[in-house]
Amino acid sequence: MPDRVIWTVAFNTTNAGPNPIGPAPCVATVEGCTYDSLNLGADTFAGAPYVGVDIDPNGAFLDSNQPGFYCDGGAGGTGFLRLDTDTTSCWDTNKPLGKITALVE
Repeated sequence: MPDRVIWTVAFNTTNAGPNPIGPAPCVATVEGCTYDSLNLGADTFAGAPYVGVDIDPNGAFLDSNQPGFYCDGGAGGTGFLRLDTDTTSCWDTNKPLGKITALVE
């Protein structure tokens, strides 16, 4: 593994994602398309196990078309993966949890 890693999560919904699925019959139902609500949450838990060093505790990498989702209000651009960081600690309590397992062959 390299010294630094950026890990991301991406999935497609009816209208969003790298390759949106497009119109589907479930859109017309009361339940809607359940995969349209697969929101990714992030929260920082005291005492959560971790390895490594977060080199920018005030930042996170984000790809969204919604300017309001960014700490800088989208000033650095939207619609592509970029570092969203701010001196106001915008992301310091919203770190996603994950596990990366490297397979050595």
